[in-house]
Amino acid sequence: MGALVLEATALTFVGGGIGIGVGVGLVELLAFVQSKVDNEAMQFLGQPTFSLPVALITVLLLGTLGWRPATSRHGGRSRYTRRRCCATSEDGHVR
Repeated sequence: MGALVLEATALTFVGGGIGIGVGVGLVELLAFVQSKVDNEAMQFLGQPTFSLPVALITVLLLGTLGWRPATSRHGGRSRYTRRRCCATSEDGHVR
């Protein structure tokens, strides 16, 4: 079980790093396009920037929200959710 959690955590960090890299790349690409094109629509977008503190706070908040259900007593399920086990129809057949 520990290896599975380690692998999932590693894949999450790798995916997050790739996502941040793509985000930075898109911001840089949009800034480059805005500097070359004199268009009213591009001027309306403003100057794109990537803020590392905002990105880290977002990761922290969303990670905390995702971690809470995974470690809760009910495994992410509501305690009011009932599992269906061996429901039978009127003729006695298992559904």
